[in-house]
Amino acid sequence: MDLTEAAAAWRRDGFVVLPGYLAGPELAAAQRDLAVVYPTAEEYHAAPAEGRNRAYTGDEFGGIIAFPFPTVALCRLVVHDKLVALAEAVFATSDVRICAPHPMRLGRVLCGWTRARPMGPVSARRCAAR
Repeated sequence: MDLTEAAAAWRRDGFVVLPGYLAGPELAAAQRDLAVVYPTAEEYHAAPAEGRNRAYTGDEFGGIIAFPFPTVALCRLVVHDKLVALAEAVFATSDVRICAPHPMRLGRVLCGWTRARPMGPVSARRCAAR
């Protein structure tokens, strides 16, 4: 599916599934780094009330961490050129911005699907240049 078709699907359905849209070393590095931020299912279920697992018990918003993330690979994924291009196509503007990124949203991307969202106060292109 090209970006024009993806944008049309977003406008029609409210979401778009793009299997394999992100791939390569940037994605692999971010996938590896999720373990720095979140416990595995096995780690969590072994001791949900202990250590870093406590943040995910009893509060649906627990464990949300603010940008910048603790690893460069996760930070770079937020402003990945392909995600910026998708946002530009979906919203028909090159003035896309990022607002409150967090790895829970990235987890969706890293697991093989994404939903573009309007981005807000910091220019994605400006972040990518830093």
